Amino acid sequence: MNITDVKIRIIPRGKRLRAIASVVFEEAFVVHDIKYLVGEAGPYIVMPSRKLNDGTTRDIAHPLNNDTREAILNKVTRAYLDKTLE
Repeated sequence: MNITDVKIRIIPRGKRLRAIASVVFEEAFVVHDIKYLVGEAGPYIVMPSRKLNDGTTRDIAHPLNNDTREAILNKVTRAYLDKTLE
């Protein structure tokens, strides 16, 4: 599955949370509100989720394997770096 577009909204003065992304797949499906964070081990993404009545959270959409997660992370990282260099 190809990622055909990434839109980035920079979070000013964010400590860990640096941006929110929308990722388009195959020009046919979009996932909004992917959080782009930077921690001690480097950048990572958190998929959109919702809070349940018991206080836990559950992903609304998420990759089914590590290769897909890495592909999304790489594209979002590139878009973030491009946006911060503007």
